[in-house]
Amino acid sequence: MKHPIGSPWPLAAATLVVALSAVPAARAAVPLINTFGGPRGFGTRCLSPNDDGSSARIDLTPYFPSGLHFFSATHTSAYVNTNGNITFSGAVPI
Repeated sequence: MKHPIGSPWPLAAATLVVALSAVPAARAAVPLINTFGGPRGFGTRCLSPNDDGSSARIDLTPYFPSGLHFFSATHTSAYVNTNGNITFSGAVPI
């Protein structure tokens, strides 16, 4: 037997389109801070643009005197990598 008002999918799709168009666009919640010095205002310790690069060794002992305990190991240094991750055992190989 056929549904009395036809398929419910067009109505559901139209409702979804209206609901999604009513959602405001994503906006940054925090203004960008650019007063850290350096040539562009983001600090003097910025990573240069590259693929699979890393920062110099960052000593963690001023902030964690006993080291940082992470996944059953204690680390006293870290590296920030351009891929958006942090490593403890060494820089990302080039």
